Amino acid sequence: MAQRLLDRELTAEELTTHARIQEVFHRRGANASVRAAVREIAQDDPGSFFAAALAVLESAPDPRRYPHLYATLLDCPQFLIELMRPDRYRREQLLEACRNFIKLDTRLDIRLARLVPGRSEDRHQLDTAHIVRILDILNEISPGPKLVLIMNHLTGHPDSRVASKAILLMGRRIQNSHWVDRHASSDDPRKRASVVEALWGHRSAWCRQTLWKAIRDENNRVVGNALVGLHLLGDSRVRDLVRCMLQDPRVPFRYTAAWVMSKMGDLEFLEPLRAALADPDQQVRQAARRALVTIRRPIVRQQQLEMIALSEAVQAGAAAAMSPEPPPAAPETPLPNGRPAEPAREPAEEKAVEYPEFNLHLDGTFKSRR
Repeated sequence: MAQRLLDRELTAEELTTHARIQEVFHRRGANASVRAAVREIAQDDPGSFFAAALAVLESAPDPRRYPHLYATLLDCPQFLIELMRPDRYRREQLLEACRNFIKLDTRLDIRLARLVPGRSEDRHQLDTAHIVRILDILNEISPGPKLVLIMNHLTGHPDSRVASKAILLMGRRIQNSHWVDRHASSDDPRKRASVVEALWGHRSAWCRQTLWKAIRDENNRVVGNALVGLHLLGDSRVRDLVRCMLQDPRVPFRYTAAWVMSKMGDLEFLEPLRAALADPDQQVRQAARRALVTIRRPIVRQQQLEMIALSEAVQAGAAAAMSPEPPPAAPETPLPNGRPAEPAREPAEEKAVEYPEFNLHLDGTFKSRR
């Protein structure tokens, strides 16, 4: 694993669970019996099981030598449910872990998709925040359309947050203008914003038309996502539009404009964002401050690299100045004829001459040298 997810010592109860898990993997038996035993341990205490299972994974010296270990634990629903808990890891940390896990188990995205409500049953009864976190991670780690048939029904979920995340996940994989138009005309602004975001990076004519149509939406998130999408298509008119949006009388449109500027990252937005720091609304001021930090981050990093290079050059020069100079060479004594004396040469070691066993005479006879 590229990172450690368990950053503490195991408790006494977790150590007991850890020993039980190791005992299961040291048994000789069919894979089905090992999986069943691991799931039984997980049902007893999911929290202790998750910490103990992580300790088992992180103690394995080389994941490639233990494919059965990783496959068994990643196939355990309770392990994945605990891994995806919204309050357990930061999004970036969880993304990195899942990207490492899916390299070891290419069916990880399928296993995660089976945790969310299905078409006919909701086996695990996860709360909304949990489902949204799973959909968000799947949108990042699962390439291609293989989840479409499994999860397309979630676009009609009664909870708006779940439905909008599902629309974003499906929209990036279903390149169908009729599907996009149907969800872009939804009464729910979350769904409209998600379907517009799903078009980011796509260069077809109908995608561009949909983005321009979304510019006139009454919701700030929909308009912001449309501006980002047009910027990714290289439309130069976005700069003027987002500058005007920063002066909009509606507060949500102003702080969304600051967010769009941070996504675009152009240095020309530094001045209007500095002016927005005096906005009467606190949300706008905070959004402008975050945008300034985001835009200036590459500049600050470049300055840091230049300072490091300058410091290294100064240290190298100081070290060269303090190093002792080599002693001067002895003057050469000229020979009487005016030429400089040649350096003394060490006598070469004499090598013993090795003779062959016999010598061949011209008349064809042999004469021994013994």
